[in-house]
Amino acid sequence: MELLKKDLPPRKFYHNCAGKHAGAMLLQRELGGKTEDYWRPDSPAQKEIKRAVMALSETNEDNTKVGIDGCGVPVFAVGIKNIAAGYKNLACINTIRDEKLREAAARYLPRINRYPHMIRGTGYLCSLMNRDSNLISKDGAAGVYGCGMRKERLGISFKMSSGEDTVWPLILKSIFTQIGGQNPQTLEMLDKLRPDSVFNDNDFVVGHYESLICLDRKPIR
Repeated sequence: MELLKKDLPPRKFYHNCAGKHAGAMLLQRELGGKTEDYWRPDSPAQKEIKRAVMALSETNEDNTKVGIDGCGVPVFAVGIKNIAAGYKNLACINTIRDEKLREAAARYLPRINRYPHMIRGTGYLCSLMNRDSNLISKDGAAGVYGCGMRKERLGISFKMSSGEDTVWPLILKSIFTQIGGQNPQTLEMLDKLRPDSVFNDNDFVVGHYESLICLDRKPIR
């Protein structure tokens, strides 16, 4: 906002993905690659990022497809179940099989709950979710959402086929309510972000949202 007030030109440095790029550049430098090539799929940095994603999501690296993110770096595709596994591992650090990744997660992940607004900014769902010390949570592109629950030792992931994100809070509230034992403040926050009732411009209730999600409580084998 201050930049707009001063009529300063936009800079890539202020892009919301700038931190990700800076981290990848530092990783590339430490791995001995050319810093300017950090974004290339065959660069040391991207190979290490892919290895970490595959390890955390418990995915076979050979079966993974590579796409291009909106900001120009590779993005590694894994299944919805694997995304949930990844968030479970982030929430329950002791389940991470790779020792170095486990040590790094133990060192850095608590900072997400300590500084949740740094995940996306003020007022966004994943920033508000990470205020809850029981959760580790992040939204993604095209309607994808992931969440890990420490106490329950669970991972959650879903994707909206429409690619929209407006009903994420309703879905999460439905899941949390069925699991039980969740932080009342988190449930209240989800209610405020997306109330069940639909209002028109005159503040009349003209409809409501209803979740049809029913969790399968069969034991995982």
